[in-house]
Amino acid sequence: MRPQRPGQPCVEVPHQHVPLHGGMLVTAPDALGHALVVPCATGTRHPRNGHHGRRDCAGDTPGRLEMSSTYFFQEAWPEELARLTSLEAALDPGTKALLEPLSRNAKTCLEAGAGAGSIAGWLGEHIPPPGRVLACDIQTKFLERMSNAQLEIRRHDIAADALPADSFDLVHVRWTLFWLAPASRAAAVAHLLSSLRPEGRLLVEEPDFAPLLHSPMPAPLDQVITEHARLISERSPVDVTYGRRVYADLTAAGLRDTRTAARTHVIEPGRTETGGAWLRLALNRIRPDMVRAGMVTEAAFDVALRQFDEPNGLVFPLTMAVWGQK
Repeated sequence: MRPQRPGQPCVEVPHQHVPLHGGMLVTAPDALGHALVVPCATGTRHPRNGHHGRRDCAGDTPGRLEMSSTYFFQEAWPEELARLTSLEAALDPGTKALLEPLSRNAKTCLEAGAGAGSIAGWLGEHIPPPGRVLACDIQTKFLERMSNAQLEIRRHDIAADALPADSFDLVHVRWTLFWLAPASRAAAVAHLLSSLRPEGRLLVEEPDFAPLLHSPMPAPLDQVITEHARLISERSPVDVTYGRRVYADLTAAGLRDTRTAARTHVIEPGRTETGGAWLRLALNRIRPDMVRAGMVTEAAFDVALRQFDEPNGLVFPLTMAVWGQK
């Protein structure tokens, strides 16, 4: 997902329940072959009428992107929708497994940094009338494709603009906070918590790219993936290891009755639902910048893409999930 918007990795396992450190269990892989790590202990407007409604938060002021010149994945890029939908395919099964019990009694939901809208759309169908779902992002082009009477779209920057206070039973944000600078991230967390009703629930999912960056891979694929992460980190506030710190940030901000879970899987060539298309598109998007910076040659990049398309055991970034109550 885009800005406006893990831990201990566990790869696919055949076990029904395998104890892990930290009071977690690994469930059997789901229908897509993803293993989900689940907790076994406590840790610390515009309604739509057949067409989408859209508003800008903060007095209809267009959302502001603090890193508009350094965020590489703008919706104007022709492949951005394909990149986002591939990422959603890889993340959605685990997210829905977590949201299912959390959303059971929710009547008002916020999907912040909604991206291409798969989870916002699912919530819109999952929450019974007269419930409502607000989907926010700093870029809303892809969200505006959706049509659901209970779904409202807003252009909004969660770091810069406050959300309606005490308004939501459930708030969810995924792969969003890691794009922000620390001060903006803290502001975004404060806005998310403030938007919850008393006893409302917040679910945050953020990545740690260590499993991917430390996957065994041949040269020059290892160089391309490592330099890709380095270039983005140098030119934007992104923190590719933020998943391992999200729990501390949320508890420090006041989230209580917290639970945690983590998940990952192996990227399999040809299976969109394992995230291969997402990563390949992301690599190609940054390719010109990497070549211009002298990080890799065009010839080496071509070889790396051929290697990427072969089975190689790359591990998808770990997603750390933290949820709790206001």
